[in-house]
Amino acid sequence: HSTRVHNPAVEKRLAAITAQDSQRANVYEVRAEAQRARFKLPAWPTTTIGSFPQTTEIRTLRLDFKKGNLDANNYRTGIAEHIKQAI
Repeated sequence: HSTRVHNPAVEKRLAAITAQDSQRANVYEVRAEAQRARFKLPAWPTTTIGSFPQTTEIRTLRLDFKKGNLDANNYRTGIAEHIKQAI
């Protein structure tokens, strides 16, 4: 048994799963209202499917960040700007 594949902690948690664990604690209406209150989304929220284009600029940002030439804040700001342009 390789510990990279077989994790005793995971096996223990899996063994403890019961049929009750697959049942929701609240009915749909209660869950939906809780989500509406928490997330305050519009009636028809827009989402994306898939990923945004990986432009040369984005790849350069990512490489500079990985090399340590760009701090996390500037990396996130740069990525956010490219996402705004894509949207």
